[in-house]
Amino acid sequence: MKRLVGTLFLVFAPLAAAGFDAASAIRLAESRACRECDLSGLDLSGARLWKAELAGANLSGADLSRANLGNANLSGADLSGAVLTKTYLTQANLGDARLTGADLSQAILTDADLSGADLSGAQMAGAYLELANLAGANLAGAVLTGANFTSANLTGANLNGADFTDAVLVGSVLEGATL
Repeated sequence: MKRLVGTLFLVFAPLAAAGFDAASAIRLAESRACRECDLSGLDLSGARLWKAELAGANLSGADLSRANLGNANLSGADLSGAVLTKTYLTQANLGDARLTGADLSQAILTDADLSGADLSGAQMAGAYLELANLAGANLAGAVLTGANFTSANLTGANLNGADFTDAVLVGSVLEGATL
């Protein structure tokens, strides 16, 4: 383990200037837990972070494409401008997370909690959100073409200017949503 930590330090230390904190990256690699840490701009594509504890973390601009974040806690995290294409987020907690301008194209968000999340301007073409909770979420200006919202909860969501072309909304709850 000490050798792994040393190797991670050598890899991440020179990159700290890129925005994220090397110690935070090491902590994440060791324990899959990094509450309120700075991982902004980090390339975590394909990472296996199932059940990771990332509440309040700064992941703005990070590349999480094709990562496994199933059952992860990302509540209150900043994922603005992050790349989450084809990311597995089933049953993840993204409540009150900031995902402005994030790319969630073809992401799998089955039964995920996105209540109160800010998804304004997000790219979510082809995303799978069956049974997702988006109550009170801000989806203003989001691109949701071909997204699947089957039985999703969109109660009180802001949907102003969102593009729902070819989206599936069968069984979705839209009570109090702003269109």
